Amino acid sequence: MFCLLAVSDTEESDVETTNYEYAVYLYKKYNRTLWKYAFALSKSPDISNDLVSTTFLKVIERIEMIQKIHVYKIKSYLMSMVKNNYINYVKKEKLNVDLSYIPEYAYHSSDSDIIEKIYGSEIEEALEHMPEPYKSILQYRYGYDELSYEEIAIALDINVKSIRVYKQRAVNMLKQRLKGGEQCNE
Repeated sequence: MFCLLAVSDTEESDVETTNYEYAVYLYKKYNRTLWKYAFALSKSPDISNDLVSTTFLKVIERIEMIQKIHVYKIKSYLMSMVKNNYINYVKKEKLNVDLSYIPEYAYHSSDSDIIEKIYGSEIEEALEHMPEPYKSILQYRYGYDELSYEEIAIALDINVKSIRVYKQRAVNMLKQRLKGGEQCNE
């Protein structure tokens, strides 16, 4: 019986360590992105800090459930948590904020200024006419979840090197289209 208790204590300790390491990993990977999104919502650095802190406290409480979420959905899940924390904050403080228009994501990219806000009406229209896989690559890279090249390659079942080439071509197509030129369909 003592052996069973010792084993279960060890297993529980390992699980806690793994949970802690995963929470730290999530914090390191997504803290900056979540803060940018919180700032886009609140326009306040202090409120943004509070929103991200609250989000990660909830992450720690729900870490075992979060570990079961598919890797491609974690960022979206965390962003939703930030958004919900912001809505709760606005309601609690009884602020006069129009909650009917809260952006789903804040788009930030150092790769190219042209895609800083990928869903502006002109850019959205240009993307609609862009052939696959170029359109999907831009959406995955700069839009939905800001996936890495490796994650996009897995999602689209395309070689990572090809993803990099396609991304550059897609950015060039988008630039050309936005400058008024005809978009070439490769």
